Amino acid sequence: MMRTPKHIHWVIDLIIKKEHDKDLTVQFMKYLREMYDSVDAFKDKTERASCVLLESEPSKLEQFEGLNEYGEYKIEFICKLIELMIRMEKNTPPEKPAKVFKELIDALIKERDIFTVVGKATQVKYNK
Repeated sequence: MMRTPKHIHWVIDLIIKKEHDKDLTVQFMKYLREMYDSVDAFKDKTERASCVLLESEPSKLEQFEGLNEYGEYKIEFICKLIELMIRMEKNTPPEKPAKVFKELIDALIKERDIFTVVGKATQVKYNK
């Protein structure tokens, strides 16, 4: 049976990686956050069907390979997943913009409390 990763899965994986190599994990999270600003939404169905994930190229991720020793997911998988999520998030209507990834990665980089991070990852709102 195939399972689709949810936000909480990659969030937990990054938290595990961060426990083992904080500096490198924070650098990787910042790379993911910068990717949010540089990746565009799909322009049409054709582009979506022939999607190429340019920010997830192995050559761009070499510097983060040390993180593959920790957690469940490889860096390349997380990056591809996030790049797809960003493109999909940016395809939401402007009147109801989806910003889950952006808010999650910002919370992780800012080292927000675990309740806030888990709440954002599972779509539960906690008081700030």
